[in-house]
Amino acid sequence: NHTLIYYTYKLAASRGISLPKLLIIGRVGHDTSQIIKFIKEDPEVNHLIKICDYVVDDELNWLYKNCKFTIFSSFYEGNGITVIESIARGKPAVCSSNSSLNEISDRFVIRFNPASTDECLTAITEMLKPTTLKKYTKNTQEYSPLSWDGSFQQVLNILKGK
Repeated sequence: NHTLIYYTYKLAASRGISLPKLLIIGRVGHDTSQIIKFIKEDPEVNHLIKICDYVVDDELNWLYKNCKFTIFSSFYEGNGITVIESIARGKPAVCSSNSSLNEISDRFVIRFNPASTDECLTAITEMLKPTTLKKYTKNTQEYSPLSWDGSFQQVLNILKGK
């Protein structure tokens, strides 16, 4: 949902709200060439949004380590692994309020409607507040990902009726 991010940054600019530089990480997907063109050619936001379509693991680790938080604006997500990856690395997320992303604890994320630039901008500006960012970052430090063995044990316990 690069379109939402683009228009959220446009909305912020129109309201005089300064947002940090945003890196869009990951392979450029199907049917995104038009929005990528808009981002690259728009002088109002092109200095704030950078497309990083080929990032190796070492670079990705560095980016997680050095970012304030992540944004995940998907319309539909089957498992939310990118958000969990962020949280597991100690970075809170601003993410869509839909599909599997609703299963992630509110202690780690601020949610928004992925069809609303207003809600996305509100979530981003809230996370940028020092006290909010500090609180959510502290919560992520307490996150302990479940191992595959732990996941298996949970499923087994459910099947056994425990």
